[in-house]
Amino acid sequence: MKTWNLAAGISILATAAMMLPMTASAAPDKPINAATTDSGTSCWVHEADGAPYAVDAECSWHSVSKLDKDGNPASFTYQDKGTLQDGQTAPSAAVKIAIEGMSVSGMPCTGTEVVTPSGQYSSDLKCK
Repeated sequence: MKTWNLAAGISILATAAMMLPMTASAAPDKPINAATTDSGTSCWVHEADGAPYAVDAECSWHSVSKLDKDGNPASFTYQDKGTLQDGQTAPSAAVKIAIEGMSVSGMPCTGTEVVTPSGQYSSDLKCK
């Protein structure tokens, strides 16, 4: 698998940042630091050759955010699975792109994006 570093901002982080709660809120029966999950469809998918991201409306994503006891962001994870779109070219061998130097709500993040020859795309982001 070929590995690339991705030091500039990427679209999944923009999506991820919007999903992280900005204020402390938890169900009345749960402590403020209980994990909160969210999921949905429609993600940004990335072509292996560095071309711009494209929206995959069928892509599925899942996130988990957690606040500390004071209501501040403590951790955030995001995963998605999608397919390259028309006009995007799948690589001849699987490509793994490292996500480094990113942050969500002030938390440093690391992760990967993977694109396969069959056109499958996935990303995994962890912030703490």
